[in-house]
Amino acid sequence: MLATILVVSVALAASAFKTDKQPKEAAAFQDHYFRFDGDDNSNAEIQAAGNWVDLGTTPPSLSCEETSGIVCYVKYNGDLSAYQSYVSNKTITDLQTAGIIQDYRE
Repeated sequence: MLATILVVSVALAASAFKTDKQPKEAAAFQDHYFRFDGDDNSNAEIQAAGNWVDLGTTPPSLSCEETSGIVCYVKYNGDLSAYQSYVSNKTITDLQTAGIIQDYRE
């Protein structure tokens, strides 16, 4: 009888720590394009959340002319909120190194 009680107790204790829930998979992000509306490539302008506009997931047809001017737009794997968090401590050099700048403007 004592052995039966012990087996039942162990079984109940083990089932108390079991979970039927499967771990959630990380949400898959899509590439988004963000236009930069800042005045220059300074750290303050790059890091300002309000200087970035979500253009959606389709490559934009913007008229960005030069390859040495101010950032025109970037491509980032995530939504606007995720991008704003990402860019909050970045510099123009960080964006160039990451390879996310798609074009520059005059």
